[in-house]
Amino acid sequence: MTSRPLRSPRPFLAVVQYDGGGFAGWQRQPVERTVQAEFEAVLEQLMGRRTAATGAGRTDTGVHALGQGVSFQATERWAAQPVDLRRALNALLPREIWVQHVQLMQPGFDARRSATARRYRYLIGTDEAAASPFRRPYEWPLGQTLDVSALESAAAALEGEHSFRGLAAAGANTTP
Repeated sequence: MTSRPLRSPRPFLAVVQYDGGGFAGWQRQPVERTVQAEFEAVLEQLMGRRTAATGAGRTDTGVHALGQGVSFQATERWAAQPVDLRRALNALLPREIWVQHVQLMQPGFDARRSATARRYRYLIGTDEAAASPFRRPYEWPLGQTLDVSALESAAAALEGEHSFRGLAAAGANTTP
């Protein structure tokens, strides 16, 4: 009996959402519970081998995500049916993590290096109900109105073109 040669793993992109309240952020850490470690543990179950997951960005402790890109290499078995891979991931991941979408990508794809933009949203509760246990985990309960003129004044200082190359990862392509 001859065995078929194994095809190399294929890159996939998963778009995930998670409630970061119970996590020490995205990035794997030696002791703390992280989203990346949970995701990789499920990938290992599904792929039958250790499988690294790369996030398009990292979140801090307690921070949530509504559409974080995650790349990983999956076996050829999943290439024909990414929807089945999504279902399998969602069946095994903890309830705080949900996979919205999975798709096969071109060779060389990497969620972090291939990302062209990132968007962050901060919620500020200006009413008394912001202290509600149902809102508090997802917004800052300021509990008072915002000083719009002070915000506009601060925003005016940001107008124009600025270089953020100093914030880029070492070795990142920072050409304009």
